Amino acid sequence: ILFSDFDRAEPSQVEFLRQALQLGGDAYLTCPIDGQLYPILEGTTFYFTANSGVDGDGRRGMLVKERDASITNRLNSVVVPPASEAFEVKVVMGEYPMIEQSQARMLVKSLRAVRKASLECDLGFEVSIRQGLALGKLALSFQKRVPSATWGEALKFAYESVVMGHFLNKESTAPLWGA
Repeated sequence: ILFSDFDRAEPSQVEFLRQALQLGGDAYLTCPIDGQLYPILEGTTFYFTANSGVDGDGRRGMLVKERDASITNRLNSVVVPPASEAFEVKVVMGEYPMIEQSQARMLVKSLRAVRKASLECDLGFEVSIRQGLALGKLALSFQKRVPSATWGEALKFAYESVVMGHFLNKESTAPLWGA
């Protein structure tokens, strides 16, 4: 059974999982509505994915909470380091093979600069490769509508839509534009 984004679980969801991971005896899940017990079949394996470790995200912008030991001491973990710049370029080019490598690098470099600025200014804004793909899609769309636009101009348009639209005050957007 796969639980995605475990690091974003609410306390009630964590309690549900705590019951599912009972050690020893018969494992069961309790229905949160009527309290009925549901047995977990022997041999069931649970997989949890998370964008951060059990102690939160280390201020990487994923907005996650720490997990208590009653859950985490029952898990085996595999730590995967954040994606490299080269890997993110490959992801962008895999999604949009029509863009040139130099354009993908520009998109990723700008995305990483915005991510860094968001963290340094404690803006609480998640900047992930998903946003990078959304930026690429909007930039390509802009270039179709305005064929004379450079890739830089298309990215600026995309940033105005994807990133800057999340902030209402200039104090928050200024460091991001600077990045």
